[in-house]
Amino acid sequence: MAKRSVFLLVSAALVAAVSGADIPEWASPGRSLLSARQQCDFPISVASPITSYTLTFKGTLNGGTRACWTVGVNNNCAQGANRCCLKGALKTPILKRLIVYPPSGSTCAQKSTRKFVMYNVAGGRFRKTKVDGVRVLIPLNKLKRAGGEVCVDFSAASGIPGCNTFDKLCSSSGCRALLWTRKFKRQAGEKKNFCCVSFDSNSGGGSFCSPGFYPDSSGSCAVCGIGFYCPNGADRIPCGPGKTTTTTTATDAAQCVSTCTRDADCGTGAACVGGTCSACKPGYYPSATAASGCAECGFGFYCPNGKDRNPCGPGKTTTTTTATDAAQCVPGCNSNADCGTGAACVGGTCSACKPGYYPSATAASGCAECGFGFYCPNGKDRNPCGTGQTTATTTATSASDCKPGCKTNADCDAPVELCNTFDGTCVNCAQRNTYIYGIDKNGIVYEANTDAGTSGYKPVFDTGFGAGAYPGSAYDPNRQQLLFLTPSRHLYYWQRGTRAVTKIASASQIGIYTSQVSNLAYYDNALWFVNETAAHTLSQPLVRVPLTYASSLPAAGTPQTWTLDFVDGSGAPALVPNAFGDIAINNAGKIHFNTIKYNAGAYFYTLPISSLGAPGSTVHIKLISTTAEPLQISFDCDGTTLWGQRWDTCEWFTVNTETGEATKKFSNGHSQCLRDLGGAACTCAASV
Repeated sequence: MAKRSVFLLVSAALVAAVSGADIPEWASPGRSLLSARQQCDFPISVASPITSYTLTFKGTLNGGTRACWTVGVNNNCAQGANRCCLKGALKTPILKRLIVYPPSGSTCAQKSTRKFVMYNVAGGRFRKTKVDGVRVLIPLNKLKRAGGEVCVDFSAASGIPGCNTFDKLCSSSGCRALLWTRKFKRQAGEKKNFCCVSFDSNSGGGSFCSPGFYPDSSGSCAVCGIGFYCPNGADRIPCGPGKTTTTTTATDAAQCVSTCTRDADCGTGAACVGGTCSACKPGYYPSATAASGCAECGFGFYCPNGKDRNPCGPGKTTTTTTATDAAQCVPGCNSNADCGTGAACVGGTCSACKPGYYPSATAASGCAECGFGFYCPNGKDRNPCGTGQTTATTTATSASDCKPGCKTNADCDAPVELCNTFDGTCVNCAQRNTYIYGIDKNGIVYEANTDAGTSGYKPVFDTGFGAGAYPGSAYDPNRQQLLFLTPSRHLYYWQRGTRAVTKIASASQIGIYTSQVSNLAYYDNALWFVNETAAHTLSQPLVRVPLTYASSLPAAGTPQTWTLDFVDGSGAPALVPNAFGDIAINNAGKIHFNTIKYNAGAYFYTLPISSLGAPGSTVHIKLISTTAEPLQISFDCDGTTLWGQRWDTCEWFTVNTETGEATKKFSNGHSQCLRDLGGAACTCAASV
């Protein structure tokens, strides 16, 4: 007997085991809410529910290529003796599968499409569905007994007519669905058996987002906004006259509260106007990147009406960042101390950089520290010390500050010495190694000796935060600190060689406003990350958080943001696949980006930091390859070799930064995969 025939007979036998009768004919297709009108064991004509299971069609996402349902389980059913009514049952059964029946002859249900149709449950990673010619079978063994979200994705089937969207799969007549449980005992003394409930489906239902968000005119998910609540990810409902919300992502009408009576009741910079937090108050101006919608006017500007931002003019500035009148514009400065870090007081205005610093578009004040191994004599030029020399500080001003010492491992006598870039000394080593750090799903810091391969991969420290999603880490090689995000996305650091962690900032302080961010990188006294807003988008925000130090203790400054537009080699928009993987920055200040695309490789991009321009601007990011491995990436301690670990198989690769081609080097045994590679230690000894 053919394999397909055996499968169909087995399926029919399962239904017969429940009912002893044939499956009844299907009712008319429903709309976006799927109600259980029949069970697989007999037709139901009464209006009251006789099953504990519901199947709610949430809608479609990503241009209709993804469809999602919510499986609901409760015991509010009228006929307590019915098998699929769990009222009084001993235990809630385990869910087995959801079977979607497209209309007869649907292209997408053919076996040839099985490798293109994906599913996921409860937010897990997408896997291939089972397609047998007439049905799409979705295993639910990963779903909790209490139910949850189930999604089917057709984006990989774009080349198959009639299969690339859910609407085309189900057509105007709609799909049908069966929900199966595993065998269970409903009451003591009875034999184990299945529960099977049949549903009518809909061919569409509109896009949806997460609660607290809604689809905007472009199809992207936007925050609900102050004064609105978005209960289901589709509808944006106003609170009504005299009421507002205290958050931009409200999900329920209960979050609508009485509006303000004073400015202090509103967000930073927002004003209470007519009992509502809406306009910006004087001293602030409208800003799309500010959490409240209002940003401080800033030094050298005055904002008289909460709308206009006026410059003071040449040679003048303000003593506050919230000036409201031109009369507050005064001679810019009296000394360098009146200006930001690294900036100089020239002609009464904070403008040029002072010696020891050089101009940098990414520095908060416009001036960055010269750095180890360089000297900046005039606040403009950044001069290297030369081979075999370095500086004792990061703010050297003269060539006489260059002393014998190393900047990289190449300055030392290989292979017995490595460069400690923190103090510029060459350290004797038994062997020349690179140690890359990252955190696994249990909060354990792992150390990878890339020269030793599999045997050099080991745990070195427990952060103490327990199991969870650790979305990002970044290594500061100068201070030997691993900066990382906890599952709640607060920023901490671990000092290499110690047994303690210290909090730096909360998620809101560093500008993280999504749950998807899974990448961090350290460069030039700053933390960098892509603040991923959603998968499958043409642009994403890039964030830089400047770090200042007091006795080597890092403190986070005000985040700066750019918009990245992804383009291919010809300049056309390039869609970001599935999710962002990781970023890494080399010593020359070039950012390397790697995304994750399930079952079809990944996308690899590069972007020089020097091309970013001023914060708030938009920059194109160049696509290098669409066939890269889905890797978490990190440069070695010299910044010359790009390493990567596959997030799903734990295999380690080196990556050609010009082509994106990855070469496998070793595997750590398909366990303890790291969510994000933080960076490399540039000293010799491992910190066990």
